[in-house]
Amino acid sequence: MLSISTLEQLDCELPPQLANRLRASAKELQMVPEAASRALAMISQPDCAIGHFASIVEKDVSLASGILTMANSPFYSPGRPIGSIREAVIQIGFRQCHNLIQASCVNSLVKKLCNSRTRSNKILLAHSQVTAFTAVELGNILEIDLDGAEFTAGILHDIG
Repeated sequence: MLSISTLEQLDCELPPQLANRLRASAKELQMVPEAASRALAMISQPDCAIGHFASIVEKDVSLASGILTMANSPFYSPGRPIGSIREAVIQIGFRQCHNLIQASCVNSLVKKLCNSRTRSNKILLAHSQVTAFTAVELGNILEIDLDGAEFTAGILHDIG
C-alpha cells in the first residue's frame, strides 16, 4: 500500500500537489487487499508457522473460502470434509496457498480496473488462470523449479 513514508523515501522530489493527491487517494491505490499482503509476506518466510498464517487468512472471507474450496476439491480432498483453514493449508501446501492468493489479488485488481466490463473481466481472469496453471504444469513436465515464478508470470502476463 502506498504510504506517506513511501512517498518520503522516493529519490525524486514530487510536486506538492501531486504528493497531496497521492496521499488523499492512497486507499484507492491499494492493489492488494491487506490480508492478502500480510499472508504473502508471511508465506515467503522460511519459518512460516501454519497456525499464524491460517489466522491471517481467516480474516479475509474470499481467501479463506478459496483455500477451503481448493482443499475440498476432488484433486486435494482426503476423502472427508476439511473445515478449518489450518487443516486446508496442511492439505494443499504453502505453494498452492501462495498461488491462490495471487490469483485472488489479480481478480481484485481486474475488478478495480475494469468495473464496467464484467464479461471481459471473466474472460481475462479465466485466461490468466489457465495460463498460470499451464506454466506450472510445463515447469513440472520439464522438471524446472522456478519456485512459483512461473505461476506469477502466467497470472500477470495480460496485465500491463
